[in-house]
Amino acid sequence: AGELLILDVGNPGNEHFLHETGRMDFPPAWSPDRSHLAYCWGEGRNPAELYVTDAEGRAEVQLTEDARAAYVAWSPDGERIVFVTAWSREQGATNISVMDRDGSNAETLFEGDGLNPSNPAFSHDGRKILFSSWQDEESFIYEMDATPGATAHQIPLFPSNSEDPTFLYSPAVSPDGMSLAFLLMR
Repeated sequence: AGELLILDVGNPGNEHFLHETGRMDFPPAWSPDRSHLAYCWGEGRNPAELYVTDAEGRAEVQLTEDARAAYVAWSPDGERIVFVTAWSREQGATNISVMDRDGSNAETLFEGDGLNPSNPAFSHDGRKILFSSWQDEESFIYEMDATPGATAHQIPLFPSNSEDPTFLYSPAVSPDGMSLAFLLMR
């Protein structure tokens, strides 16, 4: 369970609870221009859905229905949202989907096919999507074109001859596309 709170740090005491009950298992994401916040929210035992609200949290719109949504991120121009669909704790994340910021033009870009994608992020120019993938007790980072039916390719970040299981996840591309940050656990 979690609560979603929007706090104006320049005006302490002016916080706004968007949701005080329910379940929020994944972090929210600000649009690049900070005008909107996207997040996945579920009530009770219902699967999480994708929502967008204005910066003050006063104009909430539910964008999905029965999506079992998770892990949301914005395109660099703020026009598209990428997220994981068909997510469950038992099965992991199975698909990567995108839609316009208003919920239109929703489409599945990638069906997990055993890769269990999570933590999607757009590349600096919005043409590619990077994501984490858990397989055989290890996690790797993959890249694919931001188009339906694209093939995902593992990004070779470390030598594959390591004896230790490696967990690479939560990719974040720099605004100029020259650097990739991610979490590493060994």
